[in-house]
Order: sequence, then C-alpha cells, then structure tokens
Amino acid sequence: MFLFWDDFIFLGEAQENDLSRDYLTMGLFRHFSPVSRLVDLMVADSVADHPWVIPCVLFVLLAGVVASVVWLMVVLHGRTGYAFVGCVVVAPSLTLLQLGNWWTAGVNIMPALIGCYLSFAAMVEVVRGRGSRFSILCWAGAALGVLDYELPMLLIGYLGLWVLLFRDRVTAESLGVLARRTWWTWAGLATICLAAALNYRLNYYDPVPRPSVTDTAHALVRSLVHTLVPTALGFHDPRSTGFSAFSLIVGCVTLSLAVLWLLVTREAAWKGLLFAAAGWLLPTLALVLNRVSIFGVHVVDNVIYFHLPTALFAVGMLEAWRSPARLRGRRLRPPPVARRAMVASAIVVMLGGYAWSTGPTARYQLPEGATPDYVEHARESASVIGADGQPFAVLGGDVPGFVVPGDFRPYNRVGRVLRLTVPDLHFDDPDRRLYRVDDSGNLVPAHIEWVRVAGPLELRLRNAPNRAIRSGNQLCFTSTRDVSVIWALGEPVEGPGLVVRTTAEVSSPTGLRTVVRRTGATTFDRANPDDHSLTPRRPGVLDNVQATSIATLRVKGFDPGVDVCVKSVEVGRLVS
Repeated sequence: MFLFWDDFIFLGEAQENDLSRDYLTMGLFRHFSPVSRLVDLMVADSVADHPWVIPCVLFVLLAGVVASVVWLMVVLHGRTGYAFVGCVVVAPSLTLLQLGNWWTAGVNIMPALIGCYLSFAAMVEVVRGRGSRFSILCWAGAALGVLDYELPMLLIGYLGLWVLLFRDRVTAESLGVLARRTWWTWAGLATICLAAALNYRLNYYDPVPRPSVTDTAHALVRSLVHTLVPTALGFHDPRSTGFSAFSLIVGCVTLSLAVLWLLVTREAAWKGLLFAAAGWLLPTLALVLNRVSIFGVHVVDNVIYFHLPTALFAVGMLEAWRSPARLRGRRLRPPPVARRAMVASAIVVMLGGYAWSTGPTARYQLPEGATPDYVEHARESASVIGADGQPFAVLGGDVPGFVVPGDFRPYNRVGRVLRLTVPDLHFDDPDRRLYRVDDSGNLVPAHIEWVRVAGPLELRLRNAPNRAIRSGNQLCFTSTRDVSVIWALGEPVEGPGLVVRTTAEVSSPTGLRTVVRRTGATTFDRANPDDHSLTPRRPGVLDNVQATSIATLRVKGFDPGVDVCVKSVEVGRLVS
C-alpha cells in the first residue's frame, strides 16, 4: 500500500462523510468526479484492515484501460497488424504507470479513459449498423467518462470527426442516410457531453491567468515531441537531462519521418494526420491553458495527462497508415535481411528505453524521499506494541512533509493519516500508554513532563459565568454554543513540544477544541486542527500545541446542552 499527499485528503473526506449528493458533488481540486468520490467512499474504511484493496482497485482499473484500448483497436481495424500495432503502442503505455502508482490520479482518470474508449468503439459499431445495444453502451461509456473527469466531454467532437473522415471504411451509407439512422444515438451522446460541459463551466471551472503566447507554443510543441511521441515509443525520464535530450531527439526525428513517409506513400494520409493532430491538440491545449500559468511549461512532462491524447493520436496515425498507397506496382523496399535487422534493432532500443523509463515515470510526481515505509513502519510497530493486549494511544502531531505537506492541513495530522492506514489505533487518550510517531513512522514511547496544573479555582467560565458551579474539585456547567473554559497562566509556559491535557466528566459525548494565546499575542489560535471529543467513558484528552508558548488557553466548542464538570487542565512538555 502506498498513499501520499492528496490521497489522504480525499480518502479522509470519504471517512468523514456518508453517501449523499453533497458528498458526491464535492469538488476534487475543482474537478467534478462523483466516480472518484464513490470509489473513495467504498474503500476508505477498509484500507487499514485490508491494505491490499488499494493496489487491487488500481490493478482492476489498469486492466480495464488495457482491455478497452484493445477492443477499440480491434473494432477500428479488425484482427490485423494495424490493430496489433495500436495495442502495442497504447495498451502498455508509460502513461499508465504513474496512474497505477497514484491512488487519486488513478481513480480520477482511468475510469474516464475506460468510458471514452468503450464509447468510441460502441459508436463505430453503431455506424456499422450493429444494433441498439451499442448505442446504450456508447451512452454508458460517455456518462462514466464525464462523471469521472472533464476531457470526455470532447468525445462527441472526436467521434464526429472520425465519422466525417473515415466512415466509408465501415459503411457504404451516405452521410445523410447515416445521420437519419443514428441521429438518436448522437442526440443522446450530445446531451451527455453538453450537460457535462455546462455543469463544469457553471459549478467547477476556476478561472486562471492565461499563459503567454510564447509559453503556450513552447508547451504545445514540448508536449508533442518531448512527451507524447517519445512516451508512445517507450522513452520518458524528464528527471534525467541526458535521457530527456535523447527522448526529444527521438520524438522529433520519429515524428518528422513518420509524417513525411505517410504523405509520400499514402494517398489520403492527410485525413489520418488531421485526426491525430486534433487528438493531441485539443486535450493538450486544455491542459496548457489551465496549468502552465500555475506550474510552468514543464507540466506537460507529466504523463498522467497523456493517455487519451496518445490513444487518439495513434488512432489517427493508424488511419493514415492504412489509407491507399500512392505507389503502384513494385514498391521500393530494403532487402529482407536488412529489414529484419532494422526492425529487430528498433525493438531492442524501444524495449531498453521502456525498461529504463518505467521506474522514473512511475515515480515522477512523488515528493522527494516519499516511500511506503512511513505507513509500513507504523503498522509494524503498532502490531508489536499491541501484541501484549494492553491499551495504548498515539499522540497527535504533523506527519513529515513527504507523506502529506503542511499545506494540506488538517489531513497532514498523525491522527488522520494513521486512522486511515493502521487498524485499531486510539489517539490522544491520556489514560492509555502513550506513544508518538517518529519521522520514520515508528511508534516510540512518549514521555510528558507536566509543569502547570489548573484546578477549578484557577479556571473561569466565559460567556456564561452564572452557570458555573464549583463543586468540590470540579467546575461544572451546562454547555452552550458560546461557553468556554479559560485559564490565564500568569507566567507563560514556553518551549517546543507543548501538550495540554483536559480532564472532565460529561453527561453525553461532546466535541471540544483547545485554543491558545501565545506570549505577546492579542488573539487566540487553535492548538491544532484535530477533532477531539469527551465521552462518559473517556474523560480526558490530549492536545499537542503547535505554538511554542502559552500565556492563556481556552477550552471551547462543547455541544450545547451537555453537562460538563471540568476537573483540571494541565500544560506539559514532551520530553521524549
């Protein structure tokens, strides 16, 4: 199991929500993706106990993409050499490796790819006159695509262009006759694509600055000769300057020779080349216009965006290849021995490039130092600690940035990460043996030195002073939405690793949060972004404090109507 970065955001949100329309339509970094949301919801609560579910789902999706590509090529070209070449180029494409190694990207893009290819192939069968069941499959594939990702909304344009250019390969009907026979299939597909486009534009589109004309042109050319063509041939390692330069040369030379050869030897090569250009340009232009101003032109080095453009580009190039030959009579060919040597050499070079590129491509977007070791160490050490059957708890904190960066708070918290990935853990419970997580993911004993303690006499109630009842060693009150317990420490407690322990008896479960005012500050900040609660059976909670000093603290956020009796609030330092 290997989760990182935004995987923890979206799987964490799935743990916090039930199946509902609001949850399914939540933006996925401004993407409309109910399919991704549904998959996250289905697996989130199973990951800790069954970590194999993550690679299993990704493997099924990878197999689905490969199978749908193979079917598309067979539908377009039959069981011929053209279909075989298309399958070899697209099905095991390097563009799938990173998708198969990144949960969020995989479930956000691969179902859309499957839907696109199924819909494309089904529409070709409809044009052939194979029956209404393929119309239903065409709609279902398109719906799957647009419910997972935006780019499938362009599908009707690609299908329309293919029919205009190549319909005579699969039907003898004129365009008018074909339109009268299949209009209802096209109408359904248009409705799906138009609805998806309107929904995205009205509800999810986030305007961004447009890149300059120079950057746009640079990114488009780079995407074609540095990413799409070399990747299709098995060459991609943008982190290696030397290999990257070699890939660029391969891309430029291969594209130039292929286009020139097709134009010279094929009568209607322009049709296939036009489709290939459209298949590359439209989705890539959408990427460039929306991402280059944010991430720079190197965003087109990220191959997760290029499986669909690669497949459409390959469809066009194959159509150009199979168009009628210009030369009549005997063709000029190299001797058989030379031809075999050339083909064998090309295969060896491509296989070598593919073998070189698999690792760098699969790990291209992983943060520096990212490995599955952090979670694996936590799982192993938790299993060892819990072997004696004695209860223990883990102190909250931030995980290292290579697991989840600080910008993703609160999903970078130990409680969020380990609750998702490690079974049967408890967090911030002062009545259990206490452990913390080190930077490697191992659980190690945590020792806290308690330096200040406040009992009922040092505490006061804010916003409801007439409700306070000091009974023995407790400060009791019935909570309201605005009530809070406040402690002015007098002499501030300073230093790293500060921890607050709140002990209180409650009549029913209630949430709470701790806020602190640092030395010299005028406002309060949350001690941490964790969600904590007290229950009748768990009367204490720990809060690690992200500030390095505490002058005043408040405990607030109680659920209204709960009877609360605070016994003490303590401040300590984590010493190991």
